[in-house]
Amino acid sequence: MTTRVGTHSMFRGLQTEQCAVTSSFNTTYNAIQEVLPYTGIMFSIFPNTALDILSLELDLRLEDNPDLSVEVYIFRGRFATISDNPELWSKVADTTAVPAPEGVGAIIPVGDFTPVSLAKNERVSFFVNMKIPVIDYNVAALKKTDEIAIELPDFDLFVGAGRSETGFGDLDSLVDPQFTGIIHYSRSNECGQVTTTVTYYFIVNENLRIATLGELSAIVDTTVNDIMLEDDGILDLQKLHGLRKIGETQINADTFNG
Repeated sequence: MTTRVGTHSMFRGLQTEQCAVTSSFNTTYNAIQEVLPYTGIMFSIFPNTALDILSLELDLRLEDNPDLSVEVYIFRGRFATISDNPELWSKVADTTAVPAPEGVGAIIPVGDFTPVSLAKNERVSFFVNMKIPVIDYNVAALKKTDEIAIELPDFDLFVGAGRSETGFGDLDSLVDPQFTGIIHYSRSNECGQVTTTVTYYFIVNENLRIATLGELSAIVDTTVNDIMLEDDGILDLQKLHGLRKIGETQINADTFNG
């Protein structure tokens, strides 16, 4: 009789740290061609939880294959009184944006964007600066610069201000632009516990005795314990996520007709 023997080892990862959850917020893009594009735009984010801003996608006028050189700066605070002082801003991107596959807007490559960590309730201002006026945006008559444009569970997005010329300087007071595009970010989240059962199958050409099954179970237990002590990848999982083996290997046998 051919017998299939299944041995089951159970592992549990105990979460010792927060998990990073990646997310994106996509605004409504501007559809009014009469809105005059800006060369630069400043806006603020107020996080309701700790966040890392990973990159931005921009709503841009791409009809004439424009220069997509872009710089992004941040200032930890309100931008209104320091818009003309570059020494107070920190540059987090200096690259060329890439047109999005959908044909709308352009992406700042993640590899060219230094992630920006935002503490809970820490207001941070962003300045997106380009060489020519191609930055699109939305306008709402009742929402003015420095007022909340959009409220989200993770953060609030504030109405910004525009620059008609490249670089730092006085802000345009004609309209109050709202950033349009996509904000890519990550936040921390409780991960909880994950339990996994790993099954090892052995095909044996005989009807096994109980004692033999016990011996096989002991061999599997010893082998798995050795791996837990020696394998670098498994050791990393133990350190990072509290991976551990639970109990002894369980075993069962049934007839195999394969």
